[in-house]
Amino acid sequence: MKLKDIIWRTGRAGKGKKKDDTGAISLERPSGERPLSVVVTSLRTESHYFDKDRPAALIFVGDPETHPDFDEDRLSKLYGLTRAEARLAALLAQDLSLADAADELSVSQHTVRTHVKRIFSKTTTERQSGLIRLLLSGPAPVSPD
Repeated sequence: MKLKDIIWRTGRAGKGKKKDDTGAISLERPSGERPLSVVVTSLRTESHYFDKDRPAALIFVGDPETHPDFDEDRLSKLYGLTRAEARLAALLAQDLSLADAADELSVSQHTVRTHVKRIFSKTTTERQSGLIRLLLSGPAPVSPD
């Protein structure tokens, strides 16, 4: 199914009584990078801001090639991390390995492992995957820009 078909079907369904009017598609890129993830959901137009006679849809596009940009001060405030721990957590959320993070921070892998243990303790996580899930699902990556 093509994106325009999903948008049309979803937008038109929003005029009905269905509750789950969503569609999803992966869009291949000519560059060969990982595909974009697109979710389309109907938009209820009962508000006076919209023309009630026209279907509407919201389109959310996810780019797996982008990396979250964490504000280290915000990470420190949210989770009680030191500046060094917050910087490491931000690097891990960008998919860096512990060895690559150690290189980026110009510290030993032993120091990085020590910081990771402290980060786990402060965030009540036990694994790197849990830490990343916490960081990405929380308010830390929200930017006013």
